[in-house]
Amino acid sequence: MASELFDFKNDPLFSDIFPIEQDEGPADVVSIKYSEKFIEAFSYFRAIFKAKEKSNRALDITKACIFMNPANYTVWSYRREILFHLDLNLKEELKLVSYCIYENPKNYQTWHHRQIIVEKLCDYSEELDFTAEILSDDNKNYHAWQHRHWALDKTNSWF
Repeated sequence: MASELFDFKNDPLFSDIFPIEQDEGPADVVSIKYSEKFIEAFSYFRAIFKAKEKSNRALDITKACIFMNPANYTVWSYRREILFHLDLNLKEELKLVSYCIYENPKNYQTWHHRQIIVEKLCDYSEELDFTAEILSDDNKNYHAWQHRHWALDKTNSWF
């Protein structure tokens, strides 16, 4: 799916970004075989991260990276910096986070991002229903239970 979302190297919007490839060092013990799209997305991410660019195109790069590796905390953290800097619609971000959780419901970084977005919105109204839906698929999902506990604590609603 992520490979269909972007083609940074052939998109004129990204032509002024010089990708930074990952330095594996002179003698890597185990070489990880990344896909070309993964290498491309994260090379562009390293470039915008190094330049401290906070723009819509930087947000697009973080989205591509998150779809390929939702466990990358640095990408989520930088995405939040961009969202808050650009003062973007966090309700839309919540939709993306929900999608990511549906795809990978046991990912700590995604749940953490959701928590920060919900806190910033000061709107906990959807959290109990959302966690109930996730828990209906897997009632032992620790991350969903933790999030539910957090939401109940924030709203002083222990019922």
